[in-house]
Amino acid sequence: PIIKEIKKRQIDQDANDLEPLFELENQLHTPVVPEDVLQPRNTWADKAAYDQEIENLVMLFQKNFSAFETKVNPEICEAGPR
Repeated sequence: PIIKEIKKRQIDQDANDLEPLFELENQLHTPVVPEDVLQPRNTWADKAAYDQEIENLVMLFQKNFSAFETKVNPEICEAGPR
């Protein structure tokens, strides 16, 4: 459903939230998708566990990407999670 909304331009482009570690924009509101699904942290009963898991995911991403850092443009390295 969200893809159809995007194609029809029914999504409010200003209603976004920035996920701080991955710097991904999350849509806050759509007519057909429940808001808790749009915010991944809200799908977890234990918010502290979510926070810990996303920090672990960032660490794993950085560790994996380190093998490619010397092979890509610096801009690509800067675009990764912090």
